[in-house]
This record gives sequence, structure tokens and C-alpha cells, in this order.
Amino acid sequence: MSVAAIPKEFLMLYVNEFSGLCDTIGNEDVMNSVALIGTQLTSYKNCLIAIDLPRHPAFVSCILSILETKNCFVCCSTADALNGYHSVKVSCIISTVSGEIEQQPMKIHSLNIYFHHDGYYSLDTFGQDKLCYLITTSGTLGSRKEILVPHSCIMPNIWDFSRRFQITTFDTILFATSCSFDPFVVEIFLAVMNGAKLLIVPDMFRSTPYKLADAIMKYGATFIQMTPSHLKILPESALVRIFSGQSSVRTMILGGEAFPMDFIQRYYTDNKCINLYNVYGVTEVSCWASCYKIDLKEERAQIGEPLMSTKFDISKTGELLIGGSRRCYVNGKLSGAWLSTGDIVECTELGRIYWCGRTDDQQKINAINVSLSELARKVEKNTSIKSALALRRGHAILLFIRTDNNINLQSYLYTKFSIPGILMIVVEIEDWPITDNGKVDRRKLMQIFEQRNLVFTMGDLRKLFAKFEINLELHQQMLFKNLGLNSLHAAEIAIKTEHLLKHHDFPVFQYLLSDTGTVAEFIAALDFHQNVQRKCTIHGKKIVIKPVENSTKALLEWEFNLGRCIDSTPVLDNGSIFLGSHSGRLISLSSDGILKWEVQLGDRIEATACSKGNTVAVGCYDGYVYFFHNDSGHLIWKFGTGDAVKSTPVLVNEGHECLLGSYDKFLYFLDVLNHKMIWKVMCNGSILSSPSLIRDIVICATLRGELLAVKMESGNMLWKLQLAAPVFANLIVLKMDRVLVVDVKGVITMFNIMNGFKMHERDLKECVFASPILFSDNSDSASSVSVVIVMSQSSSIFILRTENLKLLQHVHIDGVGSFVRAPDLLVNEGLLFIQDSSGTLLAMQGLSSMLKVCDDQLLNPKIVSILKVNEETFGGVKVVKVSEENCNSERKYYALIGSRNDRLRCFCFSLQ
Repeated sequence: MSVAAIPKEFLMLYVNEFSGLCDTIGNEDVMNSVALIGTQLTSYKNCLIAIDLPRHPAFVSCILSILETKNCFVCCSTADALNGYHSVKVSCIISTVSGEIEQQPMKIHSLNIYFHHDGYYSLDTFGQDKLCYLITTSGTLGSRKEILVPHSCIMPNIWDFSRRFQITTFDTILFATSCSFDPFVVEIFLAVMNGAKLLIVPDMFRSTPYKLADAIMKYGATFIQMTPSHLKILPESALVRIFSGQSSVRTMILGGEAFPMDFIQRYYTDNKCINLYNVYGVTEVSCWASCYKIDLKEERAQIGEPLMSTKFDISKTGELLIGGSRRCYVNGKLSGAWLSTGDIVECTELGRIYWCGRTDDQQKINAINVSLSELARKVEKNTSIKSALALRRGHAILLFIRTDNNINLQSYLYTKFSIPGILMIVVEIEDWPITDNGKVDRRKLMQIFEQRNLVFTMGDLRKLFAKFEINLELHQQMLFKNLGLNSLHAAEIAIKTEHLLKHHDFPVFQYLLSDTGTVAEFIAALDFHQNVQRKCTIHGKKIVIKPVENSTKALLEWEFNLGRCIDSTPVLDNGSIFLGSHSGRLISLSSDGILKWEVQLGDRIEATACSKGNTVAVGCYDGYVYFFHNDSGHLIWKFGTGDAVKSTPVLVNEGHECLLGSYDKFLYFLDVLNHKMIWKVMCNGSILSSPSLIRDIVICATLRGELLAVKMESGNMLWKLQLAAPVFANLIVLKMDRVLVVDVKGVITMFNIMNGFKMHERDLKECVFASPILFSDNSDSASSVSVVIVMSQSSSIFILRTENLKLLQHVHIDGVGSFVRAPDLLVNEGLLFIQDSSGTLLAMQGLSSMLKVCDDQLLNPKIVSILKVNEETFGGVKVVKVSEENCNSERKYYALIGSRNDRLRCFCFSLQ
């Protein structure tokens, strides 16, 4: 795709995540940005460029520039790009986080982006200038695949849709599809090629239906593409407006799941204002393969005719096959002439093709054939049921339903839809859990079922048996068959207790129906001691939480302008605040924001200062580390290294000595009192994380992934080893001569300090830049837990046991920015304060009570949104408690936050 062919009418509308206001990025701004980005990409030809950016106009301009320079793009996390793909290598990463090599950010449509050049890996083995993008899938067709999509595969889709939907410069196309789901390419390319407006909404709008609906209505979207599951979670008022012709929407295409005919018929009125289409496709023939204009008078939706350059065939077993000239590279190999889709279809005598379900949708349960999708379709005929989905679990069917007005339909469903000989369990849900791709998250549905229905205690088992008139105490020695247990009862007991089995190959269903199965022996086969651990495992440790707004508004107490961006964390010591900025100014303020002293250094300051005794130390881009009297700001000494000092110095011996790492690849030990260097040790790589001191041993990690230990007294090397990735985060020192290291790819490893022996390791599979922290509730309770808390760039919090790195909980906070700085922990309060990159301050409450549980079960945390600074914030936060509980059970706190608009601000807020 060449930008020269882009109509001058093309522009972007960007809805601000917080204000809801819309910015317009005109064609000239887009073209200038594409050209500017291209200056960083001209050395690449036919290479894979990774984009790790939020949904933003800069994201679109990067795609256009990559294609203009005849390269191929992939949208992924930095961790995925660094880990690499099986079939190709990434040559360059575009992200919002600066890397090892110092560089100024490039500002694209008000977003700062950085280019990480990682080599030159040509894709010429796949042909010259023919690849458009790479996308991965683990969905419809089984295991994860890497799909390299040539221009010749995606462009016929775009040309066909442009003609079919008559896209013009008057259209506004919604860009809301997840960038892990290939239909997002269709939204961008349709707008770009036809000179339409591209309406860009933030990622969090997908999980906030009312905001998405509001943007559609407010900014005049005329073309919408989404999955049926995403449509179903839109507010009722929005659905009424859309399907009654009271909105700007004139074309809606739905794909990725069965077309929701019954659902739409509830809202649709006979008007000519909106055209509905069912689209069908698989990622392996990116993106859509067929299209059909819906007639709601028909009972079923056809999948429609094949798109341009696409052909259909049907196997003898009824499976749909896709052929034609649109062929992609799957895991590095060109796909075959005909692709098996895994979808069962029905073709009528008139040539109409209807989707019937997946090949794995037809289940044989207790020798009875069942179509799960057909069961759900029949259930949805009931007007009180908004939507339904059926899943198999063991010998049972789980029927998930979403109803109107919380009507209890359990009895009706069991009477109307139960299949003789098969257990059916109805699970009512408030809202469908949705994956990033906009489809129903079946794994989360299973978790919902497990949380509500599985047995974890003897009390739970007693209640379950009482349902079948079995008394645990009175019927211990009785046979189940003599207690009237039938196959449906046995299926329900099995499905709700199998996770407790001591031996997982124990045939519980058969045992319950056997001639020898007794209540006592069945109980003996269960292990209730492990129930908490199993509960944690079964439920999955990842939970997604949306922050709740704090009950009281934060108030700005004072602010101080440092002249340039602030990327470090304020340091508070003995009532003084120390902070530096890109202006090179280091300041000391009183707690009420009054300037005590200020000094001007030779270049910008990104490092957080360190204060100990009477000394405050800070590193500078001019290659020096500076030492000042913390009361007066008088210069004690400055020591020059060979490159920028970005890590926080470590003051020891009451500030008389200092350990520091520099970008010149040396680790230094300085005598501050006598103004001399004691030793320096050359490392493999520049140093960004601060060194750690354990008794008389110094541990240091580098941006080339080297981890080394030296004797503090002599500087002699004890041991060194090579990690798989760079280390940005500070190290964590544990008891018993252990140290924790987290590399940028999210691999956390525990080493023995004395010999470098690896003791434990866990891959978090998310990028980590922020330093981890330790927490223990400091109680004498046997149930207390000591944990390490790790924050990821992807807005996740990982809580792991310190002794073995066992993952206790993975919390993903929805709708916030990246976590690039360490959180601030108030131990006695059990409060964790997190500053994200977008300026939002969050609080995780109840850490102490979370950890006071047996085994490995943690309570779900409460995340509170305290305040929002409407600027990028790459520094950390410092929070101070200033009062005890008042009559409203509230405590008062101050938060110090520096941001990229040059200001340090102090906010006052309360928490219950």
C-alpha cells in the first residue's frame, strides 16, 4: 500500500479515553507523520516491524509508514517481539518505552514513540515486497499458529468490501476491533483506501459498552464491524437506536461467531436505514472469506457467497473448505490449495450455505449425539433469554444463559430442554465475559461455573449429597446404588468433586454407579486438605479487575514547576522532598511545597535520587554522580564516569560510601568522605538497575542480561552468569542469602548469592520494567504469607511466594496505562499505590487481609482509582499517611506525583 494512493479526504477522529472529547487528525498531519516515521525505517526492506502502541492515531500512522517503506508489520507486546516467532524474526520494535540506547522520543500525534533496532532480518524467503502483516492465532483451528499475510491475500477483501458496501469519503468507519484479531486490518484499510474517516476509540471502550455506544452515536459512525458477542453487551438504548434507524450507522457487519438472528429481531424495525451483513472467515485466509446481506424475515443466516479470489468446497463429512488465490504462510509454509476450516455447513439444493457448528460442536455424551450450538439456538427462541451458550464438561452439559430482568427460568429450561440421560446444569450470568477478540470467553465461563458449583469443603459435599437425600453421617457404609443414585446424580457428583481426587485416574463416575461404591470409600478417595490449592488452580490465577472510583475527590495541595519532564520518583526523607528533572535541576522542597534549595546540573536527570545520613546523591546524563548536603544543597563531591548515570546510587555507611552503575558498563564503589574511587568492575552491558548489597557482597545486573557478584571490600569477582534478556528493574534481596532478578521479558529467577546457583524460576510472560517489591503482613500467624509483587508493562500485578516463586495471583487491571515504575507500599496500612503511565493513581487495598489465608488461596483485591493527572507519567509515586481514621472511617494521605508536563504535584485524598 502506497501513501501516494491515499485520498486527501482521509482523516482520523480520536476519542480521548478520559474526557470523551474527539481530536481530528487531518490528512496533512497523517502524511507528515508517515514520512517522519519512515526516516527511522528506511534502512529496512521487507523486514518485520513490531508495533507495541496503544490504539491511537500514531498506531495507524506507524502501520502506513511500515507499508510505505515496503516492510511488514505485527502488532504485539514488546515481550512477544523479544521472544521472537518460530518462522520469522523482528527487526525493529516501535513502542512508548525507551530502550537501552539513549534516544529522544519521536512525537507522533502527541504520543512519544521510540524505535528499538534489533537487527536486520529479511523476509525475502517469502518473496520480495509481498508480505503485509503477521498475526497469530490459537483459536478456531486449534493450536497457536503464525500467519504471514501477503498483500495478495488481504487486498481482495478490501477491494470487495469497498465495492460491496459502497464506502465513500462521507463514511466514518469505527476502529474498535482488538489488534490481536485480524478484522482490525479491514477497518483501517477500508478507511485509508476510500478516503473515509477512521473513528479511533481507546482499547478500554471494548470492555466499557456504554462508552463505545456513546462514541458511535456522538461521532457519527456509519460503518461498524464487530462480533455478535460484542453486539450483545451494548446498552439496550443503543441497540434500539441503531436498529430503528435513529443513529448514523448504515452498515453493520457481524462475524467471528454464529449470526445472532433471534437477538437482532427483538430490536430491528422494518426500515431501510441500516444494512446488516453476516461475514465468515478464518485467520488462515485473512481476513473474511464470504459475506451475505441479511434478510431478517429468513429463519437462518447464510454465510453468503465467497469474496473476490476465494472459492468454497464442502467435504464428504460436511466440513467447509476454502480455496482460491488468497493463500497465506502458516507457520512459515504456504498454505495448501484447500484449507480445512473445522466448520460444519449445510448446502441446500439452491446452493445456500448455512453454518451448523464446529466439528467439535457435535458431542457424544452417554452414547447420545448432541449439538451444543443447536441447543443454545433453541434456548434463545425464548424471548426472556437474551442469549445462551452450551458447553460440555465431562458427562454433563453446562447451559449458560443471560436473561431479561433477572427472571428465574431454571425450572422452565430443565423441563423444556433437558435431554434424557444427560445431566444439564443451568448457569445464569449477568454479562458475557469477552476475549480481546470480541468473542465469548469460554474459559472464564468455566471459571464462573467452578466458582459457584464445585465442592471444596466437607460442608459443600454435605449440601450436595443432601440434594440426593444422602446423609454423610448416617449413610457412611451404604452403597450409592441402594441410596437411589442414578446416572444423572452420579454425573453431577463427579463433575463437582473430581478436582479433589487423590488419584486423578480414579473412575469416579463408574464407581458411584458400581455395585461396590460406598459413601465412606468415596469420601476416602477425596483430599480436602488440598482443596484450597486446587481451588486456586482451577479458578485460574488471572483475574481482571476494573478500578472503582474513590468515594472522595482528591484535592491539589500544591505544585512546583521543574522546567522539563519529570521521569524519576520523588524521594522523601526527614520532611524534605528531593527530585530532579530533564532540565537538570535538582530541588529540595519542604512537605508543603516550599523550595529549600535548588542546584543546576550539567545535563538532564532521569535517575531517582538517594538520601542517607546528611547526603543526597543523584546521577546525571553528563556522566557524573553528584553528592550534596541534604540540608543546604552544598556540593560535597562529584565523580565522573564514562557515560550517563541513569540508575539510582546506593549510599552505604551513613552516606560516606556509594555503589553505582553507569552506562559506561562499569560498576563503581566510591569513598564519598575522602573523594576517591575504591574500585570499579567492568560489566557486560550498561547498568540501569541499582546494585544491591548483601552483607559484603554486591550484586549487579546489566542491560545485556549479565548478573554478577563481587566482594565489596576488594571488587573481586565471585561469580557471573548470563540471563536471557536485559534487566531494567532493581534486584530484590531475600533472607537466607537469596536474590530475585526480573528480566524485561518477565522471567523472575531466584539465585543463591554465594555461588550464583539458580534455585527457582518463573516466566510471567509479560514485559517488566518496574522494580518488584516485597511484602509480609508481619504477623505471627501461621497463615501469614511473604510475597514478592511484580508489576508489568501490560497493567498486571503478579503476587508470588518468596520461598518458591509459586504464583498466588495474577491481577490484570482493566482500562489503565502501563506500569513502568515500582509501586509505593505502605506496609502497616496494607496499601499498595500504583502510578500508571497515563497519569492514573491506583490503590490496591487490603493486602494484609488478602494474605491471611491458608495454603495458596488469596482473596480478590480491591483496586481504587484515586486521581488522574492528564499527562504521561513515567516517574513513580510517593504516598504519605497524614492522619488516622476520622468519624467516617477515612484516613488521609498525600501523594507526590511528577509528570511529563514538568510539574511535581501534591494531592490530598482520603481512603476508607
